[in-house]
Amino acid sequence: MNSKKASFKATSLLLALLLCFSLILTPALATTSNVFGSVLPTSDIGENFTPTDAMADSDIQELTDTSTVLDESDIIYMVLTDRFYDGDSSNNGTLNLEYRPGELKYTQGGDWKGLTEKLDYIKNLGMTAIWISPPSENELLSRDGSESGYHGYFTHDYNSADPHFGTKQELVNLVNTAHEKGLKVILDVVPNHSADYFDGTSTTYSSADYQPAAPFNNPAWYHHYGDITDWNNEFQVLNYDLGGLDDLNQDNPDARQAIKDAYKDWITLTGADGIRVDAARSIPKDLLEEFEEYVGVPTFGEIFVGDVDYVSAFSEYQWGVLDFPLFFQAREVFAH
Repeated sequence: MNSKKASFKATSLLLALLLCFSLILTPALATTSNVFGSVLPTSDIGENFTPTDAMADSDIQELTDTSTVLDESDIIYMVLTDRFYDGDSSNNGTLNLEYRPGELKYTQGGDWKGLTEKLDYIKNLGMTAIWISPPSENELLSRDGSESGYHGYFTHDYNSADPHFGTKQELVNLVNTAHEKGLKVILDVVPNHSADYFDGTSTTYSSADYQPAAPFNNPAWYHHYGDITDWNNEFQVLNYDLGGLDDLNQDNPDARQAIKDAYKDWITLTGADGIRVDAARSIPKDLLEEFEEYVGVPTFGEIFVGDVDYVSAFSEYQWGVLDFPLFFQAREVFAH
């Protein structure tokens, strides 16, 4: 009986996690046009406009059939790059250091080459877009060594490719091949924090060998308040560290420009179609808006909160947000 209950809860949680990736649409997408060029002929649409009418409307068909712009109709397959497919075992890392097969807190070997090889599999599932892990080079291990940067959120060098995933050219190949197959590509980005290099509230690095790559190794580019302890305190949410990860001070103009440049360069290099912004709740809203305009592709953010009004407010500053209110409700219904 207990095992059945546990199995049911596990299945329910999986369902809830899948549901959470639906998007709340921004006001921009509800209008006739948006900054990314999509135009809907809403002035000609009456109350009796039917799917048959839509099929016969050349404007709508051009938008939905050939547009490479990320839109709300896309079916997105989220890929944890390290856990998907190992196409090149030579980039797996050092055995028993960050690369520990079977130990799931450490690197397992998935890479961009392997993902490229499996694009037909994803396409045949009916997907129209893939969302991949952050591409930037990560710190090998957490400060305490209890996990590696396999997930992409321990950023060491914003401007270099993580060697465990492959080279920049292999990422370009992935995006190009995806586009050839009619799949859009979304990059995950981490403009809120680097890996955990500062010890607590320290304003200096412990070691010359343990710090982020230039130019992000400037201590003045970070807040030094320590970890968030009260998630109801918006000052902490914006300025304190998330789980020990060093919080970038986006009010510093040099840091702000550098983080925008880094991700603009990734979009320019790869031709990726959209961006998911990690920890968007902890980033100033004006920067979210500025960031999207600067990188030139639709962005959607992670606001890990169950309150609809709180989350939807962020859609005034980005193309969209992940529907975590739905996730929390689904988890409550199916798991509790």
